[in-house]
Amino acid sequence: MKRKGFTLLELVFSIIISAIILYPICSVIFNLASKNPTVENAQMSVRLASSKMEEVSNRMFTNISTQATTPFGGKFPDFSYSVEVHYVNAGALETSVDPTVTSYKLIIVKVNGVELRTIVSDISNAQ
Repeated sequence: MKRKGFTLLELVFSIIISAIILYPICSVIFNLASKNPTVENAQMSVRLASSKMEEVSNRMFTNISTQATTPFGGKFPDFSYSVEVHYVNAGALETSVDPTVTSYKLIIVKVNGVELRTIVSDISNAQ
């Protein structure tokens, strides 16, 4: 007479096989979940750097200057920024020059490892 159902041995083997299959899947999910804050911090750094770049580049040319590392504070206490400003020549935008011979500034905004660069010019004093 045949019995319907599983034996205890079959049940144990099915649990072991299921665990072997599910372990790699679960480890990938948990690994991705643990890296999520890092991705969010990187995205927030890019947004804050972009916002700070917009703010600095919209100033009058003469008011754009280097700023030391400063915390954002408020809603973003874990983020800080710095602004570097270099006078550059139109022909060599990565080479610093004397401010009296150029009307271009290279602005570098850094926020928690993210760096954005742009060039601004003094239209009223273009050379």
